[in-house]
Amino acid sequence: MRFIKKGLGQVPEVTNEEDELKILEDFSTKSCYDALVGDLEQCNFQKFVWKNNIPHKVSFLLWEGFQNVIPTRLMLRHRGIQVESELCLFCDAERETTEHMFMHCNFSSVVWDYFIKAFKILWPLPRTLLELFGAWSINVLHGRGRKIWEILPYTIC
Repeated sequence: MRFIKKGLGQVPEVTNEEDELKILEDFSTKSCYDALVGDLEQCNFQKFVWKNNIPHKVSFLLWEGFQNVIPTRLMLRHRGIQVESELCLFCDAERETTEHMFMHCNFSSVVWDYFIKAFKILWPLPRTLLELFGAWSINVLHGRGRKIWEILPYTIC
């Protein structure tokens, strides 16, 4: 491809030459992958789990949720255990996963909505449990409202 100089810059001219794309010198998919993954912060759910003011049984349940090892119907079937259905026991509409059970089931959504509306805010629930706790930890509340906001997801879960 040749370029013709015009008033607005170089405009490509169509030719019969072979197209060629140069991204970087010594480009490879490995170097691209290393560049993308190398600087990413590791997903650390530990900062949300083991807290002094959270009961150990709640922390353990959340630890299981972050590890995706809660024995949901989908997980039990995956482990080879015979279950009647993969559908949620409460809503019977979607597959029972950790995220569905804690956040997206119609029954749990009602609980989340109740408390979120009590703070008079609009707040959509994220897709995953880790995203929920990550987003929940970013708030601008002060005083007693902030303390309640910080323990609320533990209480609801």
